[in-house]
Amino acid sequence: MACNKSSARIVRVRVVNVQGTGEPLPSDAEVFARINRASKLFQEYTNITFTILPSYTFKERSSQPGSNDCGLLCCIPRSNRCVPVSLTKAYRDQFYEKRLKPYLVNKDPDVLLLVNTGLSIQEKGVAALTQSPAGGVKIIWFSPEAVKFYNNPLQKTKEHPYVIAHELGHALGGKHGSSKTNLMYYTDTEFKYKDDEGKLLTIPFISDNDCILFRKSSYTKAAASQSGGVRRPLLKPTKKKIRKRKTV
Repeated sequence: MACNKSSARIVRVRVVNVQGTGEPLPSDAEVFARINRASKLFQEYTNITFTILPSYTFKERSSQPGSNDCGLLCCIPRSNRCVPVSLTKAYRDQFYEKRLKPYLVNKDPDVLLLVNTGLSIQEKGVAALTQSPAGGVKIIWFSPEAVKFYNNPLQKTKEHPYVIAHELGHALGGKHGSSKTNLMYYTDTEFKYKDDEGKLLTIPFISDNDCILFRKSSYTKAAASQSGGVRRPLLKPTKKKIRKRKTV
């Protein structure tokens, strides 16, 4: 099912890499591939396209378990040593206030940020989540599991090809759907959709209500305005020829 598509709209997104957490980060190529997959879906079903801006990197001081110099995200001080932790809400809030808000959000609040820390999320079974700190701002936090590609058929870890697409839907205002064939269903859904390699995945179902929310989001802008407007060629006025009636 596709929405009633009107004018094309775009959403600008930026990946924020946080180095120094002690964990390897998924590469920009891996993350961009998931965003591009989401963009294909949203463009086809809602006429919304995601434009990826250059990634931004925060270099946090290195924090190793057992040391007494704890970084901002992945370790906490306990008895003169650092203890590794997962990405808790408290740490997400702290990083937003100290890094994301002053350096990125305040400068361009219309850019949707996806934060790549290499850390697992504290909430059990959650590969990615969308947070709303304040003022309508949405931040997508994702773990490596949300973007990882597993090419080995013997790999037991499950691949999650639509997690980022699902979270982008939340960031644009979409709620959880009740149908298992809905992109916004609360857990992994089985779609049939041809990816870039021609593999048959599933046809994502997006409800009309989701479409309305997506297109009304503060992050969606008319495509023409983002490119400086569409310039049309000037047309020279033409003189109409007046036919004279023949008189008998």
